[in-house]
Amino acid sequence: MKLIKCGNTPSHYYDADKYADCPHCAKLTGPARQQSPEPPPPNFQPSARSAPPERPETESRTSSLWAEPPAPPPAPAPAPSGPACPACGAPLREDAVFCVECGKRVTPEPPAALACPACGTPLPGDSVFCVRCGKRLDPAFAEAPAPAPVIPSTAAPSPAPAPAAPSLQSAVDAVRTGGVDTQDMKTVAFYNTAHGTEPVVGWLVCTQGSYFGEGFPLKAGRNSIGRQMDNDVPLAQETTVSRRAHAILTFDPKQQAFFIQPGEGSGLTYRNDELVSGFTPLRPYDTLQLGSAAFVFAPFCGEHFRWEDHI
Repeated sequence: MKLIKCGNTPSHYYDADKYADCPHCAKLTGPARQQSPEPPPPNFQPSARSAPPERPETESRTSSLWAEPPAPPPAPAPAPSGPACPACGAPLREDAVFCVECGKRVTPEPPAALACPACGTPLPGDSVFCVRCGKRLDPAFAEAPAPAPVIPSTAAPSPAPAPAAPSLQSAVDAVRTGGVDTQDMKTVAFYNTAHGTEPVVGWLVCTQGSYFGEGFPLKAGRNSIGRQMDNDVPLAQETTVSRRAHAILTFDPKQQAFFIQPGEGSGLTYRNDELVSGFTPLRPYDTLQLGSAAFVFAPFCGEHFRWEDHI
């Protein structure tokens, strides 16, 4: 940039590199008044207006202090709390069984239902005992594989005869003569048969309660009646009956007679609406009440039948 002063009155300064004549005089008087430009005086200092003033450093620093800070980055979305579907990741309720988004089952399959092999009663898949007959269930009896077929050999030996079951008298004689460890011997039933079963001496038939219409067989000797499944007459569904030996029903083979007595439980027993407080004889078709359940006693052995005549 080259500033010079024109020779007109009033005089003006202009940029000689940009204009050949004073542009200000050309606007006022036209081209006739324009004269040759004069050089600026030696001590000429350009006006402060010729260049914009520099911004003080303190002002830029002050402005930076009051400037708004940059916006923080967005926070990540919180992870969903609680259970989620393993297939699609959708949130689930605590008690959900299926995913509402994809329909996938999110709880394990319930165990398959079983049936008692003795009485056919439907049972839950995790049952250990039958609630009807008290039979202990094999947990894998429904899934047991079929036995492999046996291929007979060409010269199969003749089967040996099955040993006869020991009688009650032979067991008593063996203990009496000595040489037998009675601690490891299994208790022998009074009526011992070749089939290993205990003959029925009577029944208790339910006339009121959860087992209405069902009969419970009785054996010779003591028959404990209670809610636990190890009782001889198990009443698992009768909550008013004591767990262990609510009452004991006894058959005496020598007298061919039946008796009822209180058991170990705290529940009361009634015979024909009378409290049983001790060893009480039973008559055919007496009514027994244990808790809120009622039974009719039906004898099989007695005056008209004795198992001793058939064994």
